Amino acid sequence: MVPNRNQLISAYALSAVAVLVAVLGSFMYAETASVRLTVPPQKLVANLTLRGSQASGDLKTQHIDATVTQAMDGTATTVLVAPTSAAGEVVFTCTTQCPATLTVPSGTLLATVRLLGYATQSDAVVTPTRPARVSVRATSPGVAWNTAPNTVTVIDGGGQYPNGLHVTNPAAIAGGADARSAPVIQQSDWDAARTMLTARVTAALDVALKAKAVQMSYIPNGPPTLTVFSAHKVGDMVPSFTMTITGTIAATAFSDTDAQALLRSALEVKVPPDQQLTRDSIQITWQILQTGANGDITVYGTALGFVAPKLSTETLRARIRGLSPSDARKSLERAVPGSTVEIRISPVAVPWLPLFAQHIAMTVVVQPIGL
Repeated sequence: MVPNRNQLISAYALSAVAVLVAVLGSFMYAETASVRLTVPPQKLVANLTLRGSQASGDLKTQHIDATVTQAMDGTATTVLVAPTSAAGEVVFTCTTQCPATLTVPSGTLLATVRLLGYATQSDAVVTPTRPARVSVRATSPGVAWNTAPNTVTVIDGGGQYPNGLHVTNPAAIAGGADARSAPVIQQSDWDAARTMLTARVTAALDVALKAKAVQMSYIPNGPPTLTVFSAHKVGDMVPSFTMTITGTIAATAFSDTDAQALLRSALEVKVPPDQQLTRDSIQITWQILQTGANGDITVYGTALGFVAPKLSTETLRARIRGLSPSDARKSLERAVPGSTVEIRISPVAVPWLPLFAQHIAMTVVVQPIGL
């Protein structure tokens, strides 16, 4: 029996549907999508006050100290030096021709045979059995008034004294100098050397403390103690001088690792349950607020990190399977506010994402800091 026309049309239609279903099925199995979800990180900050001592507290502290000695040469300033007067001592003696007690008053003028003049600086009380020694000073400044021993022998106004009164200088009268230019240590020279050397010693003390406080932070217990020594002083007439400063300092130190661990833990505690820390490095800083007796300290620290949502790629794939790229993008942006979505479909002509979630390659990327 020959099929009628209606039967043939039905057969052709069924065949076309079968082919279409087969084609669509092949598309469903061949279709793939690649989705990249870029998530912005959120800043998270934890502040913590730490207290510590050598015996207890959040941080265990320890005592460190350092001693440094350094020297440097200073240069004296050349200045105009005023003339100086010669000075020394004379001895008055008196024979038996003198009275029992004879007083030669202060200011009595004496001289050499060259008529160089000197004045006594105090009264001289002489007896026949007891000489009197007094200081004298030249009546004029200058090197010319320096004189050898036993040359001051003339008593001005000697007529008023007994013939048995004599005077002489057992040692030279010296120290007289003319006006001249000479190097003399000024206060400014001394201060400049001390300021520079103090800076060097202070810096060296800091280096010495750092060498003892490896992987530790510290705070000085006070300013360094500085001891200054020099064989010369301000006013000495020398071209140069050497200054030595010995500095000592004590400090309270604590482990950087311990402080970082405490601050990191404080930050981790603040992470919400549905989020996690990103791979960005945690920025940890602290400031030592104060120190006390027995190594007690107070430290204020801050830990700064970034968090991003915990996301399941399986859940995200299931959320967008079979949706158009536009609807899939909106759905992901609602699920993760602030995120950006990139979708690529193969074959490119297909207007929806695969119905099979396993055909969707989902990549979640946390946006790098600063971008």
